Amino acid sequence: MRVLAKAGAGAAAGALLAAAACAGAASAEPGQRPFAVVYPVAAPLCASVAGGTNPHPRIQQNAGAVTAACQALEGSFNQAVATFNTAASSFEEGLAADKAAISEACTPTIGYRAACRSARVQEHRAIRALRREHRRAADLYHVQIHSSRHVFWATMRTVRRVRRP
Repeated sequence: MRVLAKAGAGAAAGALLAAAACAGAASAEPGQRPFAVVYPVAAPLCASVAGGTNPHPRIQQNAGAVTAACQALEGSFNQAVATFNTAASSFEEGLAADKAAISEACTPTIGYRAACRSARVQEHRAIRALRREHRRAADLYHVQIHSSRHVFWATMRTVRRVRRP
C-alpha cells in the first residue's frame, strides 16, 4: 500500500513537471527561443559539421553544402527573429501611446465624459488593429521558421543521396 502511494506521488510530481515544461515552451513568444531550441536536430548537426566531428561519410564528403545549408538556416532564423522583434517593439510603443491617450482624455480634472468615451472607443480600435498586426507578425515568424526548416532538410536529403565517386 505504501509502495503504491509513493509511486503515485512520484507519477503526480512527474506529471506536474512535464505540464510546467510544456506550458513554459508553449508560452514562449516568437523570437525568445534560441536557435538550438527552435531547431533541436539541425543545430547539433550544424555544430558537428562546423567542428569537423560528424562521423557520417556523406556529410563529411559534402561538408561545404551542409555548411552552406546550416548558414542559410541560421541566417533565415536571425532574420525572422529580427523582423518579429521590430514588429513587437512597434506594437509595444503603439500600445503605450494609445493607453496614454486614454488616460490623458479621462483624467478627473477635465471632467468631460463624452470626450473620455470617444477617446476610449477610438484608442481601443487602434489597440485592436495593433494586436492584429502583432498576430500577423507572429504568424509570419512561424511561417519563416517552418519554411526554412523544410528547405534545410530538403538540402540534407540531397546530400544523403549523393554517392561517392
